[in-house]
Amino acid sequence: MVDRGQVYTLEGIVAALVVLAGVFFAIQATTAVPQAAGASGPHAEQHDRSLVASDLISADDETVREAVLYWNTDSGDRGFRCTSGDTQYYTGAIDTSNCASTPPHADAIPPLAFGKSVADTLGPGYTYNVILAYNATGDGRETQRMVYQGEPGDGAVRATTTVVLADGHNLTEADGDATGDPLEDLDSDAFYAGDMDTSSRFYNVVSVEVIAWRA
Repeated sequence: MVDRGQVYTLEGIVAALVVLAGVFFAIQATTAVPQAAGASGPHAEQHDRSLVASDLISADDETVREAVLYWNTDSGDRGFRCTSGDTQYYTGAIDTSNCASTPPHADAIPPLAFGKSVADTLGPGYTYNVILAYNATGDGRETQRMVYQGEPGDGAVRATTTVVLADGHNLTEADGDATGDPLEDLDSDAFYAGDMDTSSRFYNVVSVEVIAWRA
């Protein structure tokens, strides 16, 4: 009887342990469920930050410079190519693919490699701005919008890269070729950034900031 009682006791203990183990694994499974798309929190924000930063890092200087120099200097239409003269920037909704064959569009995204890579990497779930900052007369800094889709929302993340412009860098033509006028030959008001050192080949430094947030 004593032996049988001990067996019943052991069976009860084992059964209790099995139940506790089941509860433990159920809790673990619940807390390990990945966050749904659009969820907020430190993990989602960290993912967003890594996403934007990796996109900028993956773009080499020439790709970024090509986009920075994609500027129309024609009087009355000055601004980034494929945009209307009254906005000078893209609103980032429709891929114009090739500015040489596409007229200005109010909802264009930059058709060059840099702009398209940002739009493609972020996808439709994100809204973003691309802001350029450059040196200005008087030791100040001024900005020029490349893409503007509104005021950044909560949890917006930012990533920045910088390119140096020299006098001999050519503006990017509508077809994407860097065969436009060299910066040193432009009128003083033809390009958004000015020549900061006329005694050398240095022209200016442009910081390119991507600000992204969930739509």
